[in-house]
Amino acid sequence: MFYKKNTSDKMFNELAVKNVKKSLKDYAIYFITLVFGVILLYTFNSIEDHIKLLGGSAYMEGYIGFARGIILFASIFICMIFGFLIAYANNFFIKRRKREFGVYTVLGMNKRDINRLMIKETLTIGLFALIIGLILGIFAAQGIRVITLNMMNIEDDSFRFSISVLAMIKTIIFLFISLYFVSMFNKRSIKKHSLIELLNADKKNEKSIIKNKNSKIYLFLISIILISIGYIIIPKNELPSWKKFLSSIVLIGYGTYLFFSSISDFIINIVRNNKIIYYKKLNLFIINQISSYIKSINVSLTVICLLLFSSMVLIPFGISIAKYTAYDLKEATPFDASIRKYYNDYTDKSSINDNLKREGIDFKNIVSSSGELNKYESKDVTLKNFLLNGFKSSKHNNYKKDLNENIYLVGLSQYNQSLKQQGLKEISLKEDEFAINCNSYDYKELYNYYIKNNKAKLNIEGYSLKLGQNKLYENSIVTEQLALGYGEIIVPDKVLAKLSPKLSYMNYNYIKRNNEYDNMFLREYQKHTNDSLLFLSKMTIDGEKITMDTVLTFIAVDLGIILLISAGAVLALHQIAQSSKNKDRFKLLKDMGATKREIKKSVIIQVLVTFSIPFIVALIHFGFITLRISNIISILVNVNILKAIIITMVTILIIYSIYFFISIVESLRALEE
Repeated sequence: MFYKKNTSDKMFNELAVKNVKKSLKDYAIYFITLVFGVILLYTFNSIEDHIKLLGGSAYMEGYIGFARGIILFASIFICMIFGFLIAYANNFFIKRRKREFGVYTVLGMNKRDINRLMIKETLTIGLFALIIGLILGIFAAQGIRVITLNMMNIEDDSFRFSISVLAMIKTIIFLFISLYFVSMFNKRSIKKHSLIELLNADKKNEKSIIKNKNSKIYLFLISIILISIGYIIIPKNELPSWKKFLSSIVLIGYGTYLFFSSISDFIINIVRNNKIIYYKKLNLFIINQISSYIKSINVSLTVICLLLFSSMVLIPFGISIAKYTAYDLKEATPFDASIRKYYNDYTDKSSINDNLKREGIDFKNIVSSSGELNKYESKDVTLKNFLLNGFKSSKHNNYKKDLNENIYLVGLSQYNQSLKQQGLKEISLKEDEFAINCNSYDYKELYNYYIKNNKAKLNIEGYSLKLGQNKLYENSIVTEQLALGYGEIIVPDKVLAKLSPKLSYMNYNYIKRNNEYDNMFLREYQKHTNDSLLFLSKMTIDGEKITMDTVLTFIAVDLGIILLISAGAVLALHQIAQSSKNKDRFKLLKDMGATKREIKKSVIIQVLVTFSIPFIVALIHFGFITLRISNIISILVNVNILKAIIITMVTILIIYSIYFFISIVESLRALEE
């Protein structure tokens, strides 16, 4: 039996168009959330086009494919969060319109027609959001392109306006998958309610679970204790273990829940003691309304607060990764290629050049310059020699663990050859002098203190040497995966005469720095059969770091922003729903003599307090945790995170304020309906 429509197509279409116009006006939060989602999905997926610029190297193709897989997985994850968010937002609007649906049923429209109407409305609003979101996303992606190219260390002076067709297709697919599930949710929601439930939907209210006021005051104190323990459990300036990290998250999360469950009664008891404030104008009504509201949505406020906290952590972390990428590329890979050989009891003692010549490997038509650099170890030189009494640092405990670690020695002539090959100024030392070179962020503080305060000489292999240069050199002298290690002590060549190299490098610069020459060098190098040699390519190392860091940066930033949008949207929806329920209360206040201005002020104060409390609590969480681990973050990403935090806070305030002002406008409109 075929389904027969009860509603004429003409009337149905007119009703759908009318409802869409109303939705765009009244449900701005839902629409703006959709637009934000489209912008995020498009800009994130457009990164794939930028990563393609790194292709061409034989080593990089597989890595780029891996990065594309991560982008796809992250897109699906972001889409899922976005889908849950718009489903949550849609649920509020369904609740708000249940009475309207009940009226449609009374007028003869069956539930299948109502569902059909909702699908058409959802698709129409989704289409409008898609068009606007894609337009804004395309423009935003141009800025993302500049940032990405900067991270990739690719110079592109000519601005080219580009549109990613693949990113557009993915965005459309992800959006309409989300809208499909929203439509299924709408269908189920309408189907399970009877006519009476639909007509009386606006009379239902939320109830507070905990009613004993004295117990809530105790809960407030317990919440502060739990949150404080959660802060303290994170070791200061040390990476916490997983056990401590998870314990801290649980304590802060549960403490936050108890805080929002009890804060309203705690504050109301304080305010009531101040009779002047409590009974001034509409304060009695405002305070009790806010208190009652916080009690009814304590779980939601906890989630919102933790979403904001997560956003505050993720966004600056993502920005810091981007800054670190540019820093690390310069520090770790000064040469187009390096070949490394590590000497031990199982390797032959011949030089890298001898190994290559023996196997007929010749780079003369590929490289423009080359140079050898050997690193030596001596029992006379360990980190202990440079850790002076009086030195204080947040990393002091880490240094103590490494006191007996050897520091590499490098001959002055080879050190200068490395600088000359890079086009840098050479250094000079007398026969009884040494210098310190370190490009590792971890140990610069230690060496700088030593240089300023040391008076004693070092005895190395029978030679007494004094510090010859009153400065720390921060030059990179080989191409490596990371700019790590204890640095190098630069000594006159004669000091090393009786030592054998522990590490040896051959540094090369290509005739042209591009994928063609990198692949030519690799093909020639692969002729060797010596397992003790390791090829280190600048283009491969840079490409791998750039690819992963770029992807991680945008995953962190986009995830942080979508969590922020989720927090703002959920809170705004709760506030608008609450304002709709308060219509009768405000009408009663008006009948009792309250002016329209006082009522508007009351609404604005309620919205302001509701938005401020979870934000302030999240900010406190973020502040304490950042103070505990700020130095660790700086060590991990080698950058000062203060600028990243400032950018994050500006971003959060802008997006959060958008939802705040929409909430005020919609709440005031709800009272006038």
